[in-house]
Amino acid sequence: PHGDDLLVLTGPSMDLDGPVRLVRWPGAARADAGSIVAADELEVLGELPHGDGDDHAEGIAVLDEPGTRLLVVYDSPAPDRLTADGGVLADVVDLG
Repeated sequence: PHGDDLLVLTGPSMDLDGPVRLVRWPGAARADAGSIVAADELEVLGELPHGDGDDHAEGIAVLDEPGTRLLVVYDSPAPDRLTADGGVLADVVDLG
């Protein structure tokens, strides 16, 4: 959720590689659950990093209010995301 909107992580599923986008569905909190949303009702906010066999964006979370920063976490992280002490680096994206 992002106010009355919904931020949606889109892209290939499973272990497929390809473009990953962040999309805003304006007014989703007020939408009729049974309705279909046309592509022209959605706003593409941008593309997120993705790898070849790794770095598959898996989850997003709004970090602050009024929601200007987003945390992006990855499945199958690339080796440069792994820390020496067993951690995994995520991305922080500015929604501007």
